[in-house]
Amino acid sequence: MLLCSQWISSVQGSWQQLNGAVGTNKWIVNRNVESADGGLSLAEFGRLGERWSPLPLTAIARMTEVADGDLAPAASADIVGVSAGYQDFHQLQIRSGSFFDSSAVELGRRVAVIHADVAEKLFRSRDVVGRSIDIGNTPFTVIGMYDGSGTVLEQMSDDGVPDIIVPVSALLAVRPNLTIQTLELAMDPNSAIEDEQGIHSALQSIGHRADRYEITNMKTIDAALSQWSLLMRFVYGVIAILLCIKLIMANVGAARTFIKEKMEMANWTDVIRTERAKVAVFGAAIAGWGACIAAVWLIVSFRFQIPSDWLPDQLIDLRFYADKIKSLWQARVAQYGYVPSSGELLAAAADRFVTLLFLAGMLLGLPSFLIGIRLAALHPSPPAANLERLALLMAGATALSFAAIRLSGMDYTVGWTDFAVTAVLFLSAHHHSQLKKERVSNVHQES
Repeated sequence: MLLCSQWISSVQGSWQQLNGAVGTNKWIVNRNVESADGGLSLAEFGRLGERWSPLPLTAIARMTEVADGDLAPAASADIVGVSAGYQDFHQLQIRSGSFFDSSAVELGRRVAVIHADVAEKLFRSRDVVGRSIDIGNTPFTVIGMYDGSGTVLEQMSDDGVPDIIVPVSALLAVRPNLTIQTLELAMDPNSAIEDEQGIHSALQSIGHRADRYEITNMKTIDAALSQWSLLMRFVYGVIAILLCIKLIMANVGAARTFIKEKMEMANWTDVIRTERAKVAVFGAAIAGWGACIAAVWLIVSFRFQIPSDWLPDQLIDLRFYADKIKSLWQARVAQYGYVPSSGELLAAAADRFVTLLFLAGMLLGLPSFLIGIRLAALHPSPPAANLERLALLMAGATALSFAAIRLSGMDYTVGWTDFAVTAVLFLSAHHHSQLKKERVSNVHQES
């Protein structure tokens, strides 16, 4: 359970780093209709930039073509032309050289920044700064080399990370039939353009129909990814809370039975005075499990976000959901042949990965945990031994999580809340199983 929960957080962090979604309120506008004259020209992008200023904005034109080096056979590569704002949205790991500046885009300089894997294919070396590559029989000078982090997320997204990056002006000069297919831009709630309708108006102002573009809010996707981890933690927390409530009720019942038995020989004030240590134990147990309930609820409670267009006017409206599913299917069919942007590819890969981890945690982790607790209850142990066992299991789970996440190429994200909820779930489930076993044993003895 810890592995899946922390892996989800690590996938989200990796996606944010690759996609550059942290702190930018990033939106992606991508052409959704295949057309010979589709997309934006450089002049149109310039007018859009004037309208968008001073917020960050970048243009992306892409193609797949054979690139030639001087020491190895030519290689097919995803070649992406970008404007100067590209690094505002993408955190490239530059290993040698540098990225081109805004003057290279303005002057249309034929320079390139290439991926380390492409450098190996074209030059059989990573010492490539200053060398030349041919893109469509046109030489481009390599000024920098970057490297991907090699994460599972990158591999799942296939070409979510480009192979060769050049100034968009130089690429369009070499390939005049290309246009700018993708825009990445930042929003500012305090600016004139603050939502999807503002993007529509901006596109219409430069003569483009907004319905020919797919508009994706990366902040919404980030929130959706984080909800999987929060939902998993919430389910575990609710189970822990229910077990704590059962333990409180069991302690209340045990205290009531104990006092009732003692009151057969003395009044309740004498019982409280003479048996104050035993009563204090019951009170501490009740207060302790109550504190666990309050702490777990504070940790796991969150506001589950449902898109407004998925909320019917009536609570139960089957026709609404039928029409919604039908519209989604029609939209999917209408997008046949749609070429998603790199950001959309990464987001789709992250969503698939996180969904699989969530299902694994719920369908494998939780049942395995509860079965293990029941088996452990067959061999009762004192509280100190339970805490020692908990510490060892936590350490083992953490080591396994760290190893799995690092082997997948991602940074390990430590979530203390996961440890806290799992600890309460472990202790409450283990204690509840022991009480249940003791209850069954007492019944057998009485019979």
